Amino acid sequence: MSKRGKSQPIGYRKGSFRLPISVIFLLSLMLGCTFNEPQLPTWVTEVQVPLEPQKFLVQDQLDSSVVTIQGADSLLALSIEGDIGEVRLEESQLAFPPRDTSRTFTLDTLRFDSLQALNTGFLSLRQVAPQLAAAVGQSVHLPETTFVVGPVVVNSSDFKALLVKEGQIRLSILNAFPFTLGPNNQSSQGLHIALYNDSTGELVSQLSTNQPVQPGETVVLTDQIQQRWVRSPLRVVASLPLAQAVSFAVTDSLLDAAGTSAVLEFPHLLATEALARFHQQHYRRNLRFSLKDQKGNRLKQGEIARGNVLVTFANQFPLSGQFRVHLPEFQQPDGQALQVDLDFLANQTVQAPPVQTNHVQIANRQTPGAFLDSVQATVELITRRTSGFVHLRASDQFQVQVHTDSIFFRSFSGYLAADSIAIPRFQRQASVDYNGLEDGIRFAGAELLVKIFNEVHIDQLRIKRLSITGRHRNSSGQVTASAQVHIADQAILPGDPGNPVLTTISFPTREVTDFLNILPTEIEGVGTIAYQGNASVTVDASRVHGRYSFSTPVQVKIDRQNRIEGDIQTLDESSIDADIREAARDDIRGAQLALQITNHTPFSGTITMLVTTDPARLQGDFYNLSRLDSTREFVEVFQIPSASIDPGSGTVRAAGETISQIGLNRSQIRLFSQPPVYVGFLVTIDPTDGFVTVRGNDFLELAGKTVFQVRVSQ
Repeated sequence: MSKRGKSQPIGYRKGSFRLPISVIFLLSLMLGCTFNEPQLPTWVTEVQVPLEPQKFLVQDQLDSSVVTIQGADSLLALSIEGDIGEVRLEESQLAFPPRDTSRTFTLDTLRFDSLQALNTGFLSLRQVAPQLAAAVGQSVHLPETTFVVGPVVVNSSDFKALLVKEGQIRLSILNAFPFTLGPNNQSSQGLHIALYNDSTGELVSQLSTNQPVQPGETVVLTDQIQQRWVRSPLRVVASLPLAQAVSFAVTDSLLDAAGTSAVLEFPHLLATEALARFHQQHYRRNLRFSLKDQKGNRLKQGEIARGNVLVTFANQFPLSGQFRVHLPEFQQPDGQALQVDLDFLANQTVQAPPVQTNHVQIANRQTPGAFLDSVQATVELITRRTSGFVHLRASDQFQVQVHTDSIFFRSFSGYLAADSIAIPRFQRQASVDYNGLEDGIRFAGAELLVKIFNEVHIDQLRIKRLSITGRHRNSSGQVTASAQVHIADQAILPGDPGNPVLTTISFPTREVTDFLNILPTEIEGVGTIAYQGNASVTVDASRVHGRYSFSTPVQVKIDRQNRIEGDIQTLDESSIDADIREAARDDIRGAQLALQITNHTPFSGTITMLVTTDPARLQGDFYNLSRLDSTREFVEVFQIPSASIDPGSGTVRAAGETISQIGLNRSQIRLFSQPPVYVGFLVTIDPTDGFVTVRGNDFLELAGKTVFQVRVSQ
């Protein structure tokens, strides 16, 4: 006689086999659905139709009326489960300690790019050769001679003294005389101009050219100077030789209109000391501060949960301006690098308000994916123009101090040094009723199954220690017996936040059997998880949790074929993609039904899958296969794979697993375009040759999907 499960959340269906113990199986179907984005006006894409999971599990019920006890060595079906305390990474385990980084910089160079030009003014022929005034109205003949102009004193309003490290002097001379200037027999070097510091008489520069300068022409002379004082005022002395003898008529207008002028410029000067009016000075320096952790943790990238950056600037020179610290590895939510700006006055120490780094992303921007053992800070110093003269040296200094509080990470990618996390104490009362069990009964071949669901991605994660203690209390509340099970050094597979990876650890030991033989009424446990290695973790989402299960094997014998009916799943329009429902006959290029069967029981048999669009089946015996309408339904039968049985204990040693793929024909495919579609699984258990051993955690598990190849047109 078979039974159908009522409509309910994923549960169990009880069959009608005659067994020493009632056995209930868990059928689980886990699958996903992905959709490929179209790239061309017409393309073929895969569309998956998932089926609702169903479960069949031996340990869902324990009916004492079907438990067979045959002396002290008989086996009894018993399963005790509980949750292992959840472990989460804490902020403190992903924290970098406070850091203080201080660096003193010198100005190194004083830059002058826009000094005011110095002009001698127009020096007329009357001033250069005053003796010609007596010849007004006459024609004169001048032999090859040299006019000496000066000294002319020029004064700068921009500086009083500059110790030039390196720079250029540029002198422009206008020839407004009625004759050519240039080298002659008396002065072979041609035009020659000497610059002196007027206050000291020290020669600053000599500029000359042996090229002739025609009337109306301006010649530009340059000179490079290094390690030389330039003081204001400057004295200019010029030697202007006539290129050849010349005759001309002297008039008053000529004496006043003819002449020369010179403009002295300093286009680019770098000084090591200056008494001057300073225009804007711009300095850029770099400093690095360590991110290395004392424990050995190393960061590649992460999101900061909390922490502050505090910047202090000590100005030790007499200029004011703006100070900026740029942290390119710290990226704010808006995509901009973290930056600290503050104003400062002359010889002033200032401290910027603390800058919060919440939600700031930190990573190696120069080499993405590489470890970031230190952070670069770019320091920019922009001074303001001074109104008066200021004495400044290149050796003048400023100091930058960057303080970071403890940096706590919300997410962390990098390397975590060896450390451990405590498993919180977990405790529960046993859910098994021991009433009716006689004294002296012993369980044999008990097993502890630990399932760890890991959402922490660390290369090396393991249970360092897990101790589970069981106690038996009598009706008076007194502890009459206790036992312990110890687990140590068990590797855990790495997972990811939101995508737990299961690690199953089995312990079929004498210690576990002794544990269950005390008939524990309460269970508690504590432990430690150790970790080390490359990691990618998130504080809020990275966690490790698990379950433990104690079970004993049970011997059962099946005399005749038994059926277990699964839940009926309805695939409506929300379950079947529109690409399948709306596809034309030729647009569905094919479909495959894939079913994975995992059998962790000592039983064999078949699984019959029924797919139908006939709603009348819901009103009667859904799994009555004596009548089939091939236009509205089809059936596929799959063999249950055999598990590997331990010949010594008779228990399942390894699950049997098969993956079956069946191509669907046109009529079968057409059913999925006519929702609702009803799908059910019928499990048929074959008779056993004799007694077989079953544990409470034995299971039958299914996973599968139907994949359609659909042509989609734009």
